[in-house]
Amino acid sequence: MSSWKGKYLTGTEGSAFCLGLLHKQDAISIKRVNEYLSSNFSEYSPWMSHINELDVMKELDSLKKENDFILSSESLEKLNQVLSIEGHNLKRIHHDSNGKIGVCLKNQLNYSKDTNKLNECLVTLKDNNPEFYIRLKNYVSHIVLQTSSNDDYELRTDGTGLSSFNYRKGIFLSIPLSKYWEVEFFLNLWHEVGHQGMITLQLVDKIINESHFKKIFSVIRKSERPAILSLHAVIACAFMVDFLVENKKWLISLSSEEHIKNKIKENRDRLMDGIDKLSKVKFTDLGEGVLKECMALYIFSGDFL
Repeated sequence: MSSWKGKYLTGTEGSAFCLGLLHKQDAISIKRVNEYLSSNFSEYSPWMSHINELDVMKELDSLKKENDFILSSESLEKLNQVLSIEGHNLKRIHHDSNGKIGVCLKNQLNYSKDTNKLNECLVTLKDNNPEFYIRLKNYVSHIVLQTSSNDDYELRTDGTGLSSFNYRKGIFLSIPLSKYWEVEFFLNLWHEVGHQGMITLQLVDKIINESHFKKIFSVIRKSERPAILSLHAVIACAFMVDFLVENKKWLISLSSEEHIKNKIKENRDRLMDGIDKLSKVKFTDLGEGVLKECMALYIFSGDFL
Protein backbone atom coordinates (compact mmCIF):
# COMPACT_ATOMS: atom_id res chain seq x y z
CA MET A 1 0.00 0.00 0.00
CA SER A 2 1.39 3.39 -0.98
CA SER A 3 2.28 6.01 1.61
CA TRP A 4 0.17 9.12 2.07
CA LYS A 5 1.77 12.17 0.45
CA GLY A 6 -0.40 15.06 1.62
CA LYS A 7 0.34 18.61 0.47
CA TYR A 8 0.54 21.28 3.20
CA LEU A 9 0.56 19.47 6.54
CA THR A 10 0.27 15.69 6.55
CA GLY A 11 2.12 12.94 4.73
CA THR A 12 5.56 13.06 3.18
CA GLU A 13 5.01 16.09 0.94
CA GLY A 14 2.81 17.97 3.41
CA SER A 15 5.36 17.54 6.18
CA ALA A 16 8.16 18.77 3.93
CA PHE A 17 6.13 21.86 3.00
CA CYS A 18 5.18 22.71 6.58
CA LEU A 19 8.63 22.02 8.01
CA GLY A 20 10.15 24.31 5.39
CA LEU A 21 7.95 27.11 6.74
CA LEU A 22 8.69 26.12 10.31
CA HIS A 23 12.46 26.44 9.90
CA LYS A 24 12.00 29.90 8.39
CA GLN A 25 9.87 30.88 11.40
CA ASP A 26 12.56 29.57 13.73
CA ALA A 27 15.07 31.86 12.01
CA ILE A 28 12.69 34.83 12.30
CA SER A 29 12.21 34.16 16.01
CA ILE A 30 15.95 33.95 16.61
CA LYS A 31 16.52 37.24 14.80
CA ARG A 32 13.75 38.96 16.76
CA VAL A 33 15.08 37.72 20.12
CA ASN A 34 18.66 38.68 19.31
CA GLU A 35 17.57 42.18 18.34
CA TYR A 36 15.44 42.62 21.48
CA LEU A 37 17.90 41.12 23.97
CA SER A 38 21.10 42.19 22.19
CA SER A 39 22.06 38.51 22.22
CA ASN A 40 23.61 36.12 19.72
CA PHE A 41 21.52 32.93 19.89
CA SER A 42 21.95 30.64 16.91
CA GLU A 43 19.41 27.91 17.73
CA TYR A 44 15.68 28.25 18.25
CA SER A 45 14.13 27.31 21.61
CA PRO A 46 10.40 27.32 22.52
CA TRP A 47 10.73 30.22 24.98
CA MET A 48 11.58 32.52 22.07
CA SER A 49 8.00 32.43 20.78
CA HIS A 50 6.53 34.34 23.75
CA ILE A 51 7.41 37.75 22.32
CA ASN A 52 5.47 39.69 24.95
CA GLU A 53 7.41 38.22 27.87
CA LEU A 54 10.93 37.72 26.58
CA ASP A 55 12.43 39.42 29.63
CA VAL A 56 11.01 36.62 31.78
CA MET A 57 11.18 33.75 29.30
CA LYS A 58 14.88 34.32 28.63
CA GLU A 59 15.50 32.61 31.98
CA LEU A 60 14.83 29.37 30.08
CA ASP A 61 17.80 29.84 27.74
CA SER A 62 19.86 27.35 29.75
CA LEU A 63 17.47 24.37 29.66
CA LYS A 64 19.31 21.07 29.15
CA LYS A 65 18.06 17.85 27.58
CA GLU A 66 18.93 14.29 28.57
CA ASN A 67 18.17 13.01 25.07
CA ASP A 68 16.40 14.19 21.91
CA PHE A 69 13.23 15.24 23.74
CA ILE A 70 13.40 14.93 27.54
CA LEU A 71 14.58 17.79 29.75
CA SER A 72 16.81 17.18 32.75
CA SER A 73 15.13 17.20 36.16
CA GLU A 74 16.85 20.51 36.99
CA SER A 75 15.54 22.05 33.75
CA LEU A 76 12.01 20.84 34.53
CA GLU A 77 12.18 22.63 37.89
CA LYS A 78 13.25 25.82 36.14
CA LEU A 79 10.57 25.46 33.47
CA ASN A 80 7.86 24.93 36.07
CA GLN A 81 9.02 27.99 38.00
CA VAL A 82 9.09 30.32 35.00
CA LEU A 83 5.81 29.16 33.44
CA SER A 84 3.81 29.37 36.68
CA ILE A 85 2.13 32.59 37.78
CA GLU A 86 0.92 32.99 41.37
CA GLY A 87 0.61 29.24 41.86
CA HIS A 88 -1.17 28.62 38.55
CA ASN A 89 0.84 26.02 36.65
CA LEU A 90 1.67 26.86 33.02
CA LYS A 91 -0.34 30.10 33.27
CA ARG A 92 2.38 32.11 31.51
CA ILE A 93 1.84 30.23 28.26
CA HIS A 94 -1.73 28.98 28.73
CA HIS A 95 -4.18 31.64 29.88
CA ASP A 96 -6.96 29.10 30.49
CA SER A 97 -4.88 27.08 32.95
CA ASN A 98 -6.86 26.04 36.01
CA GLY A 99 -3.67 25.37 37.95
CA LYS A 100 -4.60 21.73 38.46
CA ILE A 101 -2.28 20.27 35.81
CA GLY A 102 1.42 20.97 36.05
CA VAL A 103 4.89 19.80 35.09
CA CYS A 104 5.83 16.36 36.44
CA LEU A 105 8.87 16.95 38.66
CA LYS A 106 11.50 14.60 40.09
CA ASN A 107 10.07 14.71 43.62
CA GLN A 108 6.69 13.37 42.47
CA LEU A 109 5.83 9.70 42.83
CA ASN A 110 5.11 9.03 39.16
CA TYR A 111 8.16 10.90 37.78
CA SER A 112 10.51 7.93 37.25
CA LYS A 113 7.82 5.54 36.04
CA ASP A 114 6.30 8.00 33.59
CA THR A 115 9.68 9.22 32.34
CA ASN A 116 10.67 5.63 31.63
CA LYS A 117 7.40 5.08 29.75
CA LEU A 118 8.00 8.22 27.69
CA ASN A 119 11.49 7.01 26.82
CA GLU A 120 10.14 3.58 25.86
CA CYS A 121 7.60 5.12 23.50
CA LEU A 122 10.20 7.32 21.84
CA VAL A 123 12.49 4.32 21.30
CA THR A 124 9.54 2.34 19.91
CA LEU A 125 8.78 5.08 17.40
CA LYS A 126 12.41 5.46 16.37
CA ASP A 127 12.82 1.71 15.88
CA ASN A 128 9.58 1.20 13.96
CA ASN A 129 9.39 4.35 11.85
CA PRO A 130 12.58 6.46 11.74
CA GLU A 131 10.95 8.85 9.24
CA PHE A 132 8.19 9.77 11.69
CA TYR A 133 10.78 10.10 14.46
CA ILE A 134 12.67 12.63 12.34
CA ARG A 135 9.42 14.49 11.67
CA LEU A 136 8.86 14.63 15.42
CA LYS A 137 12.37 16.01 15.98
CA ASN A 138 11.67 18.77 13.48
CA TYR A 139 8.28 19.71 14.91
CA VAL A 140 9.13 19.36 18.61
CA SER A 141 12.08 20.58 20.65
CA HIS A 142 11.08 18.91 23.90
CA ILE A 143 8.26 16.90 25.47
CA VAL A 144 7.28 17.75 29.03
CA LEU A 145 5.29 15.27 31.10
CA GLN A 146 2.21 16.57 32.89
CA THR A 147 0.74 15.44 36.18
CA SER A 148 -2.09 16.46 38.50
CA SER A 149 -0.95 19.13 40.96
CA ASN A 150 -4.17 18.93 42.95
CA ASP A 151 -5.02 15.97 45.22
CA ASP A 152 -8.70 16.28 44.31
CA TYR A 153 -8.10 16.39 40.54
CA GLU A 154 -7.42 13.32 38.40
CA LEU A 155 -6.07 13.44 34.87
CA ARG A 156 -8.09 11.80 32.11
CA THR A 157 -7.31 8.11 31.81
CA ASP A 158 -6.73 8.55 28.07
CA GLY A 159 -4.14 11.26 28.73
CA THR A 160 -3.89 15.03 28.44
CA GLY A 161 -1.97 17.29 26.08
CA LEU A 162 -1.12 20.95 25.54
CA SER A 163 0.47 23.09 22.84
CA SER A 164 0.72 26.88 22.84
CA PHE A 165 1.54 29.70 20.44
CA ASN A 166 3.56 31.12 23.32
CA TYR A 167 5.72 28.00 23.58
CA ARG A 168 6.00 26.82 19.99
CA LYS A 169 7.77 23.46 19.55
CA GLY A 170 7.35 22.56 23.21
CA ILE A 171 4.54 20.12 24.01
CA PHE A 172 3.08 18.85 27.28
CA LEU A 173 1.62 15.35 27.66
CA SER A 174 0.59 12.94 30.38
CA ILE A 175 0.99 9.16 30.28
CA PRO A 176 -2.42 7.52 29.71
CA LEU A 177 -3.74 4.95 32.17
CA SER A 178 -5.92 3.09 29.67
CA LYS A 179 -5.44 -0.56 28.61
CA TYR A 180 -3.55 0.20 25.40
CA TRP A 181 -1.77 3.22 26.85
CA GLU A 182 1.07 3.22 24.31
CA VAL A 183 -1.32 3.59 21.38
CA GLU A 184 -3.21 6.35 23.19
CA PHE A 185 0.06 8.11 23.98
CA PHE A 186 1.17 8.04 20.33
CA LEU A 187 -2.19 9.44 19.23
CA ASN A 188 -2.01 12.21 21.84
CA LEU A 189 1.54 12.93 20.73
CA TRP A 190 0.57 13.21 17.07
CA HIS A 191 -2.49 15.23 18.03
CA GLU A 192 -0.10 17.82 19.52
CA VAL A 193 2.18 17.61 16.47
CA GLY A 194 -0.91 18.54 14.46
CA HIS A 195 -1.29 21.69 16.57
CA GLN A 196 2.36 22.52 15.93
CA GLY A 197 1.77 22.22 12.20
CA MET A 198 -1.28 24.46 12.31
CA ILE A 199 0.54 27.04 14.44
CA THR A 200 3.22 27.14 11.75
CA LEU A 201 0.70 27.79 8.97
CA GLN A 202 -1.01 30.48 11.05
CA LEU A 203 2.29 32.35 11.31
CA VAL A 204 2.36 32.81 7.53
CA ASP A 205 -1.34 32.96 6.59
CA LYS A 206 -4.69 33.96 8.13
CA ILE A 207 -6.12 30.57 7.07
CA ILE A 208 -9.63 31.88 7.84
CA ASN A 209 -11.00 35.13 6.39
CA GLU A 210 -12.78 37.44 8.83
CA SER A 211 -14.45 34.69 10.86
CA HIS A 212 -11.79 33.36 13.23
CA PHE A 213 -14.17 33.75 16.17
CA LYS A 214 -17.34 32.49 14.51
CA LYS A 215 -18.60 29.71 16.80
CA ILE A 216 -18.26 26.24 15.26
CA PHE A 217 -18.75 22.88 16.97
CA SER A 218 -15.40 21.27 17.84
CA VAL A 219 -15.20 17.55 17.16
CA ILE A 220 -12.56 17.18 19.89
CA ARG A 221 -13.97 19.34 22.71
CA LYS A 222 -17.60 18.51 21.77
CA SER A 223 -18.61 22.13 22.27
CA GLU A 224 -18.95 25.39 20.34
CA ARG A 225 -15.56 27.06 19.89
CA PRO A 226 -14.03 29.80 17.73
CA ALA A 227 -13.70 28.57 14.13
CA ILE A 228 -9.90 28.60 14.15
CA LEU A 229 -9.85 26.32 17.23
CA SER A 230 -12.40 23.98 15.68
CA LEU A 231 -10.13 23.84 12.63
CA HIS A 232 -7.26 22.93 14.95
CA ALA A 233 -9.39 19.99 16.13
CA VAL A 234 -9.90 18.84 12.53
CA ILE A 235 -6.16 19.05 11.86
CA ALA A 236 -5.42 17.09 15.03
CA CYS A 237 -7.75 14.34 13.75
CA ALA A 238 -6.02 14.42 10.35
CA PHE A 239 -2.62 13.98 11.95
CA MET A 240 -3.87 11.08 14.04
CA VAL A 241 -5.38 9.39 10.97
CA ASP A 242 -2.09 9.90 9.11
CA PHE A 243 -0.16 8.35 12.00
CA LEU A 244 -2.53 5.40 12.36
CA VAL A 245 -2.56 4.37 8.69
CA GLU A 246 1.20 4.77 8.20
CA ASN A 247 2.07 2.86 11.39
CA LYS A 248 -0.82 0.41 11.52
CA LYS A 249 1.20 -2.81 11.58
CA TRP A 250 3.35 -2.13 14.62
CA LEU A 251 0.54 -0.30 16.45
CA ILE A 252 -1.47 -3.53 16.15
CA SER A 253 1.39 -5.32 17.93
CA LEU A 254 0.88 -2.94 20.87
CA SER A 255 -2.87 -3.58 21.02
CA SER A 256 -5.03 -5.49 18.54
CA GLU A 257 -6.15 -5.19 14.94
CA GLU A 258 -9.70 -4.47 16.06
CA HIS A 259 -8.52 -1.67 18.36
CA ILE A 260 -6.48 0.07 15.65
CA LYS A 261 -9.26 -0.25 13.08
CA ASN A 262 -11.66 1.27 15.61
CA LYS A 263 -9.24 4.14 16.21
CA ILE A 264 -8.92 4.76 12.46
CA LYS A 265 -12.71 4.75 12.09
CA GLU A 266 -13.21 7.00 15.13
CA ASN A 267 -10.76 9.62 13.90
CA ARG A 268 -11.89 9.40 10.25
CA ASP A 269 -15.47 9.99 11.39
CA ARG A 270 -14.42 12.99 13.47
CA LEU A 271 -12.34 14.29 10.57
CA MET A 272 -15.28 14.16 8.16
CA ASP A 273 -17.67 15.61 10.73
CA GLY A 274 -15.26 18.46 11.43
CA ILE A 275 -14.86 19.26 7.72
CA ASP A 276 -18.64 19.36 7.38
CA LYS A 277 -19.02 21.66 10.42
CA LEU A 278 -16.59 24.14 8.80
CA SER A 279 -18.43 24.22 5.46
CA LYS A 280 -19.78 27.77 5.95
CA VAL A 281 -16.49 29.28 7.09
CA LYS A 282 -14.65 31.51 4.60
CA PHE A 283 -11.08 30.30 4.13
CA THR A 284 -8.03 31.77 2.44
CA ASP A 285 -6.57 29.87 -0.52
CA LEU A 286 -4.18 28.05 1.82
CA GLY A 287 -7.01 27.29 4.23
CA GLU A 288 -9.08 25.82 1.40
CA GLY A 289 -6.10 23.76 0.35
CA VAL A 290 -5.69 22.39 3.86
CA LEU A 291 -9.36 21.35 3.99
CA LYS A 292 -9.08 19.64 0.60
CA GLU A 293 -6.02 17.78 1.88
CA CYS A 294 -8.03 16.59 4.90
CA MET A 295 -10.82 15.37 2.61
CA ALA A 296 -8.31 13.53 0.43
CA LEU A 297 -6.80 11.91 3.52
CA TYR A 298 -10.26 10.81 4.63
CA ILE A 299 -10.75 9.05 1.27
CA PHE A 300 -7.25 7.55 1.24
CA SER A 301 -7.52 6.17 4.78
CA GLY A 302 -10.73 4.26 3.98
CA ASP A 303 -8.60 1.44 2.55
CA PHE A 304 -7.14 0.79 6.02
CA LEU A 305 -10.39 -0.14 7.75
